[in-house]
Amino acid sequence: MMKGMLLLLCSALFILTSSSCSKAESPDLEINDDVKQILFFSDEANYRQEVAYYDAIIELKQKYPEAIKNMKVIYEDRQYLDQFELERSPAMVLVYEDQTLVKVDGIVKKDQIIKPIENALEQDE
Repeated sequence: MMKGMLLLLCSALFILTSSSCSKAESPDLEINDDVKQILFFSDEANYRQEVAYYDAIIELKQKYPEAIKNMKVIYEDRQYLDQFELERSPAMVLVYEDQTLVKVDGIVKKDQIIKPIENALEQDE
């Protein structure tokens, strides 16, 4: 069981780092308003709570590789959590044209992350 979790975590981290995600460290969060963009809010201190999000990212990458390629990872920054009215990390937000289309935060199941994001990604831009 522990080996499986470790393998899953390593796989998810590999996908996150290999998909050109950017670590937002500066006060300016550059969001491309021309495309639907996923923002993943991570809390490195509590990464075990993010397993469902990693699973969702893996599944979304298979169906929507461009959306994951443009994804930004934001590491526990209260300023950005407040900006998107999020209680805490982990969280995932889908934005487009200066609007928040989907917001999922806290400890949830993979399907509770995937379904609303898929629905929004499938809608015509």
